[in-house]
Amino acid sequence: MNNRFILIGFMGAGKSYLGNRLSYLFNLHLVDIDIEIEKELNMKIPEIFFQKGESLFRKVERSLFKQHIVRNNVIISCGGGLTESAENRKLIKDSNSIVIFLDPEWSIIWKRIMHSERPLVKSKSEEEVRQLWLSRISNYLDCATARLNPQQSIDEFVSRLVDFNDAMQLTKLLLH
Repeated sequence: MNNRFILIGFMGAGKSYLGNRLSYLFNLHLVDIDIEIEKELNMKIPEIFFQKGESLFRKVERSLFKQHIVRNNVIISCGGGLTESAENRKLIKDSNSIVIFLDPEWSIIWKRIMHSERPLVKSKSEEEVRQLWLSRISNYLDCATARLNPQQSIDEFVSRLVDFNDAMQLTKLLLH
C-alpha cells in the first residue's frame, strides 16, 4: 500500500494540525512545504513575498514539492496556493497518493487567518480573501481523493482513516 498522504486546502484549513495527527498515528514523516521553503531560503514566508516576490516563492515551492512527492511513507502538507499550478495538480494526480482536501466553512478559515501576517491576507479585505478561497476550491476538488467537509471534525476524519488503514492492512495480511 502506498503510504503517501498529500494535504491540500486553503490557508487556515487545518493542514498542519491534520498532518501532525497523521504523522503520529501512522508513524510517517511529515513534510510541511511552507516550512521547507523557509529553510531553503532562510527567510519567513512574509519576507520571501516582500523581498523576493511570489513568483520566486512558487518556483521554490514547486521544486521542493517535486523532491518530496516521489517519497513514500510520508505526509506532505501543501501551501494553500500549490494547486494553482497545472503542473503541480498533474504531479498530485499522477502520484498515487491519498490526497485530502480540508474544506472547513469560510467562517472558520477567516477566524483562523484574519489577524495573520500571511502575505495574501495581510493587506486584503475579508471579501477579497474569500474570493481567493472560492477561486481555489475547484483546483482542490480536482486533485482530492478524500474531502474533509465542513461537517466533519479533523479528529473524526482521522478516526475514519485509521479504521480504513487497519482494514487495508488486514486485507493485505489475509491475501498474502
